Amino acid sequence: MAMSRADRRKAEKLAKKKGGASSAEALNALMQQAVAHYKANRLPQALKALEKVLDVEKGRPEIFANAGMIAYDLGKMESAARNYGSAVAIAPDDAKTQFGLALSEKSLGHFDKAAKAAREAVKLSGGAPEPLRSLIQLLWQTGETADVPDLCQTLLSHEPQNIEAAMYEAMAHYHQGNGEEARAILGFDDLVEIHDLDAPDGYDDMAAFNKALADHVVDHPTMAVPDKDHPTYHNDELHITRELVGPGASTEPGPIRDLEVMIAAKVDDYLTRKRAALSHPFFDRWPEKSHLTAWGTLLKGRGNLASHIHLDGYLGMVYYPELPDEMRSDAADSGEDTSGFLELGHLPDDFPVSLDVDTHTIQPKEGRLVMFPGYFFHRTVPFESKDRRISIAFDVVADKV
Repeated sequence: MAMSRADRRKAEKLAKKKGGASSAEALNALMQQAVAHYKANRLPQALKALEKVLDVEKGRPEIFANAGMIAYDLGKMESAARNYGSAVAIAPDDAKTQFGLALSEKSLGHFDKAAKAAREAVKLSGGAPEPLRSLIQLLWQTGETADVPDLCQTLLSHEPQNIEAAMYEAMAHYHQGNGEEARAILGFDDLVEIHDLDAPDGYDDMAAFNKALADHVVDHPTMAVPDKDHPTYHNDELHITRELVGPGASTEPGPIRDLEVMIAAKVDDYLTRKRAALSHPFFDRWPEKSHLTAWGTLLKGRGNLASHIHLDGYLGMVYYPELPDEMRSDAADSGEDTSGFLELGHLPDDFPVSLDVDTHTIQPKEGRLVMFPGYFFHRTVPFESKDRRISIAFDVVADKV
């Protein structure tokens, strides 16, 4: 936020009309104070100074917009919505102001008002990705999903690896009763693969390899229960590591490095085979450059991993080095008891609307790798056991360009 020479001249001219040179100087001083406070990150003082300016100057949309921006950053959503609304009332053709109003109204739970402003922001910005993302999310909150598939296609033209857009596109088809279109995007039979791996060189058998992997995960120095305000927190029985492979992880040799090599080869083979056999946008949008990330998960006693997607993961994978006895029972093998299974398609409890979607359960087995598009919702079916259930999740992540 800055006050230009032209702004100062306008402020002085208006203040002179309202009360003389001293008023002009006072108004100019307040604006200078607001700018100085803002640059020094003293946001409450900056907002207070702007509000004093707005007591006198009520015709300047940029001042209202600045006040709205600062109020939003301070978490004062009612003030933000009020100021952005005043700015829009004066100058409705500014995309950033409309977007600020959309975000403020969304934070207040005014989804219809927010969606209206977001739609204007999308139109005025020429379909910029940021307001597009918000509009798509808001249309789900209002239940008005008719435009969502087209909006998702527009967003994917800007952000080809946007996992959330692909998910919302499929879910919108379900919402509109177009199950075939949804299934074509999800492509369970074509896009999901299950591989039971063989032990790499240096291990007597898969049991020895899996034990080394399980020990590596459990003993990892970052293994911990996530903070309760963290998105990965589900219950105190869930322990998660930080990155096991990837840019932030150790490159020391060991079982996790051996698994990474095996999975990288599986990913290359998957992509080569699928591209040759299928015509599907999932492969058209595959990132030109990417890397693997991985983290370990431990559930014990009782557990479930709530349904979710990995926003950064283009292709998701999970490998199982250790499972409770119950998941190796005859009931599990027959599918009579799916406790602890991987379930694809199950909607999160907080999904904005109720949908009748296809779901698929996959039995975990020690040494088994499951591969699926990152836009598939997936969860662990709740279970209880005295034993540990250890899994290692992998993602193919697009490199930032």
